[in-house]
Amino acid sequence: MKRIVFLISFLILGMAIGYFGKMLIDANQPEKYGIQIDGLHVTGQLSDLQKKEIEDITEVVKSLDSENPILSINFKSSNEVEIMTGVVRGPLNGGGNYFDLKKKNGKWIQLNPESHRMWVS
Repeated sequence: MKRIVFLISFLILGMAIGYFGKMLIDANQPEKYGIQIDGLHVTGQLSDLQKKEIEDITEVVKSLDSENPILSINFKSSNEVEIMTGVVRGPLNGGGNYFDLKKKNGKWIQLNPESHRMWVS
């Protein structure tokens, strides 16, 4: 029984060392786990074109909602996104806005500017 406990402990220790070693190696490759674009943390592999698209989107959103930071960008298609801005201070303590943008003639514009969607928790 002691031998089995020892082997299991040794196995767990080896897995932990491997995991933390991988984290140290990956720390030298920050883009593998995300990048910062205009203060927004973006994860995944992005091309230079996609980085430019996100920069363009953030500029439009800043003009629509200068008070709240962007919390999420949901790409519905290659030319349509849903943006959530706002502040979350804790459970059931936050609020912000939703914006739908569409790319027309190479520029991102707000869809339905007359309708305003908000969220509160």
